[in-house]
Amino acid sequence: MPQANDVTSQQGQYVQVNDLKIYYEEYGNGEPLVLIHASLATGAGNWKAYVPYLSPHFRLIMPDLRGHGRTNNPQGEIRLPTLTDDLVAFIKELNLEKPFLCGWSGGGDIALDVGIRYPNSVRAMVVGGVTHRVSEEYLATMRVMGAEAPGKINFEQFEKAMPQFVGLLRIAHSQSPEHWKTLLTQISHE
Repeated sequence: MPQANDVTSQQGQYVQVNDLKIYYEEYGNGEPLVLIHASLATGAGNWKAYVPYLSPHFRLIMPDLRGHGRTNNPQGEIRLPTLTDDLVAFIKELNLEKPFLCGWSGGGDIALDVGIRYPNSVRAMVVGGVTHRVSEEYLATMRVMGAEAPGKINFEQFEKAMPQFVGLLRIAHSQSPEHWKTLLTQISHE
């Protein structure tokens, strides 16, 4: 395990959970704190900047969710209950006894779902940017960006609307050259 002040070296590893080979990075010592990234992000991509501040106090564990980053997705669609079940199985596989959870955006939604469906599996949670409802304005914005309907993405329009974001997606989700398109399609069902 890396030292608390060793935040430059990558500590990536894999663990087999259900039908997945989950990639995660781990830093620091202390009580376990599982950091859950936003939709279309990765564990390290979302949380690496916080490692120097949190690792002296916690054992930070940053998984890539199903289909994100370096974690595979043999099922196809990506839905909240599946992501929640994956995370709880991940926690059990690592023998984490009631870790703290911190989730942002889609990761916050997962943390809340863990709290509702598996309340005895975590000690406490911090969530931010969660979705309590999807407004018509949000859906209209998504359509303008190219997300026309669940499973139907206009990639040319999406790339034209957000070229820098697509560039970041290509780097973060490099399982294959166009994996970002697969991921966007799979997550659009949520």
